[in-house]
Amino acid sequence: MSNVENTKTMNSTLSAEDKNGMIKGMLKDAAILFAITLIAGLILGAVYQLTKEPIAAQEEKAKTEARQEVFADAASFQDAENFDTQAAQAVLDAGGFTGCSIDEYAAACDADGNLLGYVITVTTHEGYSGDIQFTIGVRTDGTLNGMSILHFGDGRSGHAGGGGSGSPVRGKEGGQLRLYEERRFCGQ
Repeated sequence: MSNVENTKTMNSTLSAEDKNGMIKGMLKDAAILFAITLIAGLILGAVYQLTKEPIAAQEEKAKTEARQEVFADAASFQDAENFDTQAAQAVLDAGGFTGCSIDEYAAACDADGNLLGYVITVTTHEGYSGDIQFTIGVRTDGTLNGMSILHFGDGRSGHAGGGGSGSPVRGKEGGQLRLYEERRFCGQ
């Protein structure tokens, strides 16, 4: 006897009452799973809402600390307006840096408003276990002023191996690094 015939035989032996009981049981189980999923989703949404602002504040604090670390003599930083990530990516691609992206940049200014250089946040997509995001400070003469690592792809974050005053990259010549300035910063 084939499986189809066994199923037909079994279905014919079940009464209408047994079939209704099975359907009610399946609907009950589906309703329970739906309720569990709904409650879990609501809890996750509430936790997200509670932690969204503290996480954003912590990220902003880390960004500010990284900027100060790579440009300790800067009194202020002015974020670039209308930063075009596609144009920045085109410059990187033309320079052979296809595995990187520039996330943002800002002008580093002294207390008198004079331009000292730029702070650039870069992400490399070629890390062993994910993206690595770091901030570099570049003076107007092209020298690398410092570097601070913001985030490793494996979940670590902070200034691990960052710039600081003992940074091995502080004061190094930028080599092929060129800054393309679309507009003047710091009132110059």
